[in-house]
Amino acid sequence: MSKEAQKVRNLARGAGEIYSTFKSEGADRLDKIASINPDIELIYITDELTDNESEKKNEYRCAVTLNHKTKEITFITAGTRMEEGAGKAKSDIVDDVRMAFGYLPKKFESAQKMNDTILHNLGDKISEYRFHYTGHSLGAALSDLAATDMALKLNKRGLLEDGKVSAVTFENPGSHTLVKGVLKKEGIKLDDTWRDKVSYKAFNNRPNFINTMDKQTGDTYRYAPKDQGDRNIVLQFVGWVASKCPGKVISKILQMVSFGRITTQVTDHGSKALTEAIVKGNGTLMFEKEGNQGLISVEDAARGIEPVKYDAKIFQILDNSPKQEGGKIKYSMRSEHGDKRLEFTAEQIAEARYMVKSGQMPPIKSYAEKEALRRESSLASQGSSIV
Repeated sequence: MSKEAQKVRNLARGAGEIYSTFKSEGADRLDKIASINPDIELIYITDELTDNESEKKNEYRCAVTLNHKTKEITFITAGTRMEEGAGKAKSDIVDDVRMAFGYLPKKFESAQKMNDTILHNLGDKISEYRFHYTGHSLGAALSDLAATDMALKLNKRGLLEDGKVSAVTFENPGSHTLVKGVLKKEGIKLDDTWRDKVSYKAFNNRPNFINTMDKQTGDTYRYAPKDQGDRNIVLQFVGWVASKCPGKVISKILQMVSFGRITTQVTDHGSKALTEAIVKGNGTLMFEKEGNQGLISVEDAARGIEPVKYDAKIFQILDNSPKQEGGKIKYSMRSEHGDKRLEFTAEQIAEARYMVKSGQMPPIKSYAEKEALRRESSLASQGSSIV
């Protein structure tokens, strides 16, 4: 397993652990978060952040870890305590409702103070560290917002660069409207230029009434545990009708009906399905984007590589193209039978599509011919060096 894939699984495990750890009062099991990786140390929990009673009422529940080896700081934020009843989950439910109506959650203020605390303690060593945010449900949306806040703070210091800040979240209700609003106050647009600097990835189960509250801020990946069956044909048909319905209100009502029973949706939303599909790897992962979707590995998702639907002509051109030095690998495509996989840049696929459209198809050698030529060339090179 690659380091990238392991990192996503560790984040998923961390999000699951803090979800269960903070369900009740006390933090007796927070040591489990640090035990995810022997190189990391638990450096903060939110009870240490403030003595202010009004802030404590927000019940912002976050653990911060430091990887001394890689100099990565990870903020793991808890979500709504659905199983603890309305009494203990009151502040969470208030924030859930606020977000549903487009208002920032109260806990965001505490998240901003946590960022300030970490940056203050790092002092002039901020540039040496990277910052990652993760969480489940409400904790996922808070993670997107906290990552945005950290990126803005680094940007003002002239320290924001690609890979410096990321948010990898699970069962995210959607934070697009809120993140867009936070950026707008600073005169910044939520566009591809910003997303190139700050990475947002949401790993969600199939659509439910929670993870469809708003659009996702970044890329979306749909996981499905192996033991999770498909929705029945009637619900699938209702979902199809909802997607074709022109009226927004009627479309939303039909969409909610297509998700099935509330109890099933709550189960889908829980951390058990997340653990099974992502942490244990017993499931499938689908990349989901307008105009482009397909099965994807956790490793490719972690690297930010998008799967592209197989096209014979484009595959042939890319397969015969010389390997491009430099340039960011952005896409992948599998052969028709899935026995070969290519990785390429945005420039490479754009050029291939232009060649197909303009009829400039070059003479293509078969894969077998190419391999034979490569071996011949290799042997010739070895022979000359021996002489």
